[in-house]
Amino acid sequence: MSRALRLRALIVTFALLGLVTTGAMCSRVTKRGRYVSAYSTLSAGPGGARGVFELSKRLGYPTSRWSEDLARLPDAGVLIALGGCESAQRRSLTTAEEENLQAFLEGGGILIVAGADHYLDVEQGVVLDRDADACPPSAVERALSGTGTDRGDSSPAPGAPRRPDDDAIPAAFRTDTVSALMEEEQGLPSAKNAIATHTIVEGVGEIGMRQPALILVDQARDHDVLMTLSGERAAVRMPVGDGAIVALSSASMFQNRDLAERGGAILFARLIERLGGEGPVMFDEYHLGLGAQRSLVRYLRELGLAALLVQLLIVLGFVFLRHGRSFGAPLRSAPPAPRGVASYVRSIGKMYARSEDRSAALEVLTTEALHDIARQHRVDGPLESLASALRRDGETSAAERVEALHALSRNEIARDRELLAAAREATRPRDDLPHHGTGNAPVPPNTQEEIA
Repeated sequence: MSRALRLRALIVTFALLGLVTTGAMCSRVTKRGRYVSAYSTLSAGPGGARGVFELSKRLGYPTSRWSEDLARLPDAGVLIALGGCESAQRRSLTTAEEENLQAFLEGGGILIVAGADHYLDVEQGVVLDRDADACPPSAVERALSGTGTDRGDSSPAPGAPRRPDDDAIPAAFRTDTVSALMEEEQGLPSAKNAIATHTIVEGVGEIGMRQPALILVDQARDHDVLMTLSGERAAVRMPVGDGAIVALSSASMFQNRDLAERGGAILFARLIERLGGEGPVMFDEYHLGLGAQRSLVRYLRELGLAALLVQLLIVLGFVFLRHGRSFGAPLRSAPPAPRGVASYVRSIGKMYARSEDRSAALEVLTTEALHDIARQHRVDGPLESLASALRRDGETSAAERVEALHALSRNEIARDRELLAAAREATRPRDDLPHHGTGNAPVPPNTQEEIA
C-alpha cells in the first residue's frame, strides 16, 4: 500500500469516527432533554426557577445545581427536585441512585420533592399521584414516553400508599372543565390555595399551587401533614432515619412568576430554615432534564466505549511512532569552551605535584611558552631553531626570550620555591612582544602557588 493510500485511509477512518461520536453525543443530549426550561434553576423566564435558586443564596446557604447522578451525594444537606406538567421528569432514579439517596436521608439529609410525581417510590412511604387529566396531553405523552420506572414489581405492598377512587378525589385535585377553559384563555392553570397546618410552616399564609398532585402516604409510618388543600394533604414530612422527605403537591409556587405573588419565597425560606440546618442546598437538574456538562470522553464512557477508546489511542500511538518525522536534523551539542592558560597551568601543576618531578613540570611550562611565541610571530618549524628564525626576521628581543626559555628548561630544580620562581619567569608577559589571543597571559598568583 502506497503512502498516499495509507494517508487517505487514515483520513476516512477519522471522519467516520467523528460522525459516530457526534451521533452518539446528539443521541445522549436529546435523550436527556437538555434544553428543558420549565422548573430549571437556569431559566429566568416565568416558568423557570432561577428566582428560588438566587433566594437560597441570598439566605446564606451554599447553593448549587446538581447536574449528575446521585452517586456522590454529601453526608448531609438539602436536595430539591422540582417538576410538574410543564416539564416531565426525563430520567427515573436507578437502583444504585435509590440506595445512595436512602443513605443520604438516613444520614441526616433532607429531600424536598415538589410536584415531581415520578421522583418518589411507594417503598419510601410517600408518593405524588397526579390526575392525568390535570396535565395537557402533550405533557402526559412526554411523561409516559420519556420516563419509565425500572423499580421492579409495581404492585403495592400491604399498607403502601394507594390512590383513592375517582369519586373520592377532592375537586381541587381534579380538572374543572369551566376552569380549564378560563385558564386556557389566560394561558395559565388557576392557582388553588393551600393552608399551613403545622408549626414548621406556621405563619406562611396561603400558598397558591397550580395543578397539584395527590400526596399518598403509608399510614403505618410516622408523618406530619404540613399543609392541606381542600382537606387533603398538600405538604407532608416523613422522617427517614436522621433525615426526612418533604413532599409538596406542586412546585408552581417556586416558579419565577409565582415566587412572590403566591407565597413560594416565604414557604421555601421557612422549610430551609426549619429543616435544612446549615445546608448545602442542591437543586436536582440532572433527573429533570438538564444533565451534566459532559465531555466527549464521558459520553463515550457512558456508552460503554471506554475500552475501545483506550485501544484506539494505543493504536494511534503506534501509528504516530511509526510514521513520525522530525522537523529537522538533530541539533549537535555546542563544543566546550576552550580552556585558557591559567586552567592549563593549574592542571599541569596538580599532575606534577603528585609525581614530584619538578624538572618535568618546568619543561612543560617552557615548551608551552615557546609554542606561544612561535604562534605570535607566525614561525613554523622545530622549537630548537625558533631563535635563529626570529633573528632572521629581525625579532631580536623575541629571539633572546626564546634562548632564555631554553636555558631555563635545562636548569635543575631542587626545591618548590625554585620551581615557582621558574614558572613565573616562563609565564611572565613581555611588553615588547605582540599579543594575539591568550598567549603569554599572566598566571594568577593562586595558580602559581598550585604549581608548587
